[in-house]
Amino acid sequence: MEKDAERLRSCDILLLAGDVTDSNDIESYGLVVSRLRELSDAELIAVFGNEEYDEQHNEYRRRFPVSFLEEETKDIQVDDIRLRVVGSTGCLDRPTWWQRTNIPGAWERYRERIGEISELLVKDNADILVLLTHYAPTHATLVGERENAFPEMGSLAMEKVIIEKRPDLVLHAHAHRGRTSRRRAARSR
Repeated sequence: MEKDAERLRSCDILLLAGDVTDSNDIESYGLVVSRLRELSDAELIAVFGNEEYDEQHNEYRRRFPVSFLEEETKDIQVDDIRLRVVGSTGCLDRPTWWQRTNIPGAWERYRERIGEISELLVKDNADILVLLTHYAPTHATLVGERENAFPEMGSLAMEKVIIEKRPDLVLHAHAHRGRTSRRRAARSR
């Protein structure tokens, strides 16, 4: 545990890929942010997960010293390296049953995000381009999950954007049992 704390102290940037809390527990989110602040003065950059409910996003922004990105970019200078982070909750190939039932226009929302993220994935003057999403921007990293759940966990359409735009680093959450698979990842390149 102390080694992990020491690693955090040496970080310049911490990226949070959503679902930092469960069932929109804003107080718990605050505890995580407070603990991170105790351990590090690194810049906190986050995207919202499906557990940080849409209608409360402004509350999260108001209460916590975190750069939340929703189809937005954040440019950061670390020493002599210029980093651009493109952040989004991301896209699903098929909205979950709950989303289809409770979020009008969920299908369209995900289709629009694909285009928005694609437009943002431009290096411009950055040395390193990072894509940070909550939902998996590919199915390749979902190995270990039930394959019939892949469309509700990630997006093959986003995979095409990644292949085209070629960010230097792609990070996501939302995989619960994911594990690496060289064969599957190599196939999707």
